[in-house]
Parts: sequence; structure tokens; C-alpha cells
Amino acid sequence: MSKENKTRYAILGVLSLAPMSGYDIKMVTDNSIGHFWNENFGHIYPMLKRMEHEGLISREVRYTPGRPDRSVYTLTDAGEKALTDWLLREPEEQPTRIELLLQVFFARALPLPAVIEKLKKEKDLHERRLTTYETIERHLRQDGTHQGMEDVPFWLMTISFGMHRSRAVVAWCEETIQTLVDMQAAPGGRPPHKKVRDFKPHRLF
Repeated sequence: MSKENKTRYAILGVLSLAPMSGYDIKMVTDNSIGHFWNENFGHIYPMLKRMEHEGLISREVRYTPGRPDRSVYTLTDAGEKALTDWLLREPEEQPTRIELLLQVFFARALPLPAVIEKLKKEKDLHERRLTTYETIERHLRQDGTHQGMEDVPFWLMTISFGMHRSRAVVAWCEETIQTLVDMQAAPGGRPPHKKVRDFKPHRLF
């Protein structure tokens, strides 16, 4: 069975905030849910056309003198129901694909300093993300334009998830870097790799 395209629900969610053009949807996505859910114009515009055909959204062409016509999309009653129905569903379990862990798993082929450098870069990345999340959190809590908005507590929950995840990755990087440093300093250094004969895959774990 093919997996359902969840782009429609991201768009429905964004349009639940206000009517928007395709460009507006992309900008809002990049600056909000883009921290954990990526969409690009190649996803958005074909899905908008499909959703309009399905009656989930309506389109209004707005004319501005001296500028190109602008299509603005609004949720229909059917679109609001589809969004609510999806929000009530259990989320599908997503397969885990973390390239860094894949590289670490097979890293015996690399010099230890190269692995350490890779982990230092990952640690720096998540420290920068933490700074970004903390800035967003302060903005949501302190900016008067957000006061009283019912969405804000839920937005803060997603920011909190990102902060917890990045802190965990930073802690893991620090722990793993120390393990690799200890391996470097071990008497006799790193033992040479030996290929296992008669390898039995089921014996890995």
C-alpha cells in the first residue's frame, strides 16, 4: 500500500491560520513548521491544485495594479473537516534514516580523528539550532502580537521538542567524542581491523 501524501495536511494546517497564496504558504512553512517538516514549491503547488479539485480549498484571484495576479486559497468546510479528522488520527510511524549514525556504524574504515571531526560538526550544528529555538521561544513568549493566541502554547510545545532533541544530540556527541579520544589514547592504539570469517548476520545484535 502506498503511503498517503501528508503535504495536504501541512497545507490545510497553514491555511487554518489565514487565507494565503502558494508563496505565503511556503514562507510560513519555512519560518514555522519548517524546523521539523519540509515542504517545497514542487510539493505545494501541485497539491493546491489537487485540493481545490477535491473541494478542500477554494481559490480567489486577487488583482493588484502593476503586479501579477495573485491566487489566494481559503479552507472550505470540507477542508476544515479533513484537517480535524487527520489531527484525530494516530500518526504513522516514520522509518528512521539518520545518515550520521549510518556513517558512525561503519566508521571502522576511517581514522579516528576524522570521526571526531564529523561529530564536532554535528555538535556545533545542534548548538546553533538550540540558539535558534531559544530565540523563537523568547519571541513567542514576549512579543505582544502573540498574546492571547490559542495556537501559541502548541507552537511552544514543538519548539520544546526541538530543544530537547538538540540537547540530546549535543550530549551524545560529547559522550561519543570522549569515547573516541579514549580509544586513541589506549595502550597500543587502535587494533587493526580483522574481517570475520563465516559471518552470521543474525549474530550482530
